[in-house]
Amino acid sequence: MIRAIGYCTTPFEPADPGRLCRGRERWIDPWEAEPHEVALPRLVLTGATFTDDAADDALRGLQHGGLEVANVIAALFPRKTFVAFMEDGHPADIPEDAVGVELYTGHRNGGSTEMLLVRWFKVISGVGALRTLLGGADPTDRVRGLLVVDDAAALDEALMEATFALVGMSTLDSPPAAFQPSAIPALLDRVRAVALLHRDKHGAALGLYGALPDDAETRVRNLAEKAGALWVRFGIPPMLARWDRAIDELRATWATERPDEAFPVPANPNRRRWEPRHRRRRRGDPEVFDAPDEAALDEAASDAPDDLDGAEPEAFEDEALFDEAPTHGAASSAHAMLDALGDDLFAEDNAALDDEDDEDDEDDEDDEDDDEDRWALDPDDAEAWRDDDADDEDRLIDGDASDDEA
Repeated sequence: MIRAIGYCTTPFEPADPGRLCRGRERWIDPWEAEPHEVALPRLVLTGATFTDDAADDALRGLQHGGLEVANVIAALFPRKTFVAFMEDGHPADIPEDAVGVELYTGHRNGGSTEMLLVRWFKVISGVGALRTLLGGADPTDRVRGLLVVDDAAALDEALMEATFALVGMSTLDSPPAAFQPSAIPALLDRVRAVALLHRDKHGAALGLYGALPDDAETRVRNLAEKAGALWVRFGIPPMLARWDRAIDELRATWATERPDEAFPVPANPNRRRWEPRHRRRRRGDPEVFDAPDEAALDEAASDAPDDLDGAEPEAFEDEALFDEAPTHGAASSAHAMLDALGDDLFAEDNAALDDEDDEDDEDDEDDEDDDEDRWALDPDDAEAWRDDDADDEDRLIDGDASDDEA
């Protein structure tokens, strides 16, 4: 089995903290605040154990890389005092000499049953005390994090309130939200650094925020090499990334950095290489079709029979064209023949349509002549109609006069 320690050094913006391990943890929604002028320094560490470069069987978590959280904290901050804190803890896990202990009820994992939960603080120093407090391989259920302080007197009511702003609104839903990113800057005004125990798939990951030693990477790398673990760099927090991609990047630089050493991770011959994820087409987006492979088209054209190259469309009968369809190798010639045949059919259809239009025009002219004949009057008939109209007017006038006399 191959052991490895993954690390990432990226600036941290509390207003836009990004994501944590998918399905395992998320940030509490940050409250509205102005972005910081300078992003906070951050170092994120986790580990993994796997058999080959595919990393399909990887167990992820700092302990799987061969390191303990206590050893990493002690190496980065030697001879320092720490304040451990816990929120939503189990009452049976309250350590000795804990202060600020508060019991309260809450719901775990979105359930309907209320449970007794606890919060507490404890001042510790030394790697031995750290190991005792953090307990087993996965300390995320025992301690939420550690504050690096100058001395024990730093733990006062103000520091407790600042820490409560970090974890007080945590939820135990799935995935749980344990930390408020917007509270980290105010907390760093009172302490040197903040160490938060994040969750990876199979264990704990360590996030360090604030003033870190200039050689922090070197110190942790020395611990990893003593534990026989590879030192693997990630571009994003490693609990979000894929180990096979990081291994490929490490392999690409290994030959130049260590030309005398063989790459220690064996290759998986059946590995399915990763590909970039395609964006899912949304409703309303235009359909995009992949362009044909030019190399495949050139190969198909080169496979076409010689007797078809340059052949005129007239040399083929319609029935023969469809009864003996050419294969895909003769696609270009077949397309040319179909285009020529289509042009001929199109010309015949146009000629037939022109003849029909001429006949329609003649019919329209005949209809117009009929209309003119229908409405034309003979001169004698017109004169007779005018005489009848005059007689009608005389009768109307005489009738009106008779009515007046009566």
